[in-house]
Amino acid sequence: MYATNITADELHKIAWILVDRHGSDAFDMTAIAIAEMREVGDQRRINAWEALQSVIADALGGHLQKTKQITLH
Repeated sequence: MYATNITADELHKIAWILVDRHGSDAFDMTAIAIAEMREVGDQRRINAWEALQSVIADALGGHLQKTKQITLH
């Protein structure tokens, strides 16, 4: 059973939780999760982790504000 799709707001919140707690290590943590999902061939979760990794990269790079709502294009 799979949950519904994750929203842009949820990705934003999760990304900032990880960045606040782990700093730049948050990006590496997502890379590990992606590698683990590739080993088991779980493409749906790979996509979710890659999306999260992208949002974390934007947060770390100063392209995403913590308090501003985001829109995905």
